[in-house]
Amino acid sequence: MAEFKSAFLHTMSREGGYSNNPADRGGETFRGIARNFHPDWPGWSVIDAIHVDTRDGYKGDPELTKLVADFYRGSFWNPLRLTEIDSQVIANELFDSAVNAGVGAAARWLQRAVNLLSQPDISVDGKVGSKTIGAVNLLISTVGEGPLLKTLNILQGMHYLEIVERSPSQEVFFKGWLTRVWEVR
Repeated sequence: MAEFKSAFLHTMSREGGYSNNPADRGGETFRGIARNFHPDWPGWSVIDAIHVDTRDGYKGDPELTKLVADFYRGSFWNPLRLTEIDSQVIANELFDSAVNAGVGAAARWLQRAVNLLSQPDISVDGKVGSKTIGAVNLLISTVGEGPLLKTLNILQGMHYLEIVERSPSQEVFFKGWLTRVWEVR
């Protein structure tokens, strides 16, 4: 069974502190939490009280660290039911993908990957239920995590290519996104 802490620490190693890049569709961002997409996150009130020049220095603040961890567990880890996955590597990959591209996208990539690598096919509905968990764990136990990890990486990489092709202004983020695809988990 996969553990949240491992996946969280892995993803936080690539999510910076405070950022407010005008090209970022998420707008103001702290530890990967984009204000435009998550305006009700309780950490924004803490960050708003901090002078803008010192916001990045607060990524180690215990109150904010707990708020960030709680947010990620409730918004990404739990909906994907990652504790039930029999591979920490696959759980880390799915968690990181969900943080970057959304829970639905990560779930669909998982379901598509399972369908490409095994039979019978499961529904590609973007929701991880018992059938998806069972199919993933069966696949891992029979062929290992390698083929599943590589297929997830391919689908994730295609997603980033499509974003840049649709919106060339997002090319500035492409190299950073690719590190999420090729880094050893």
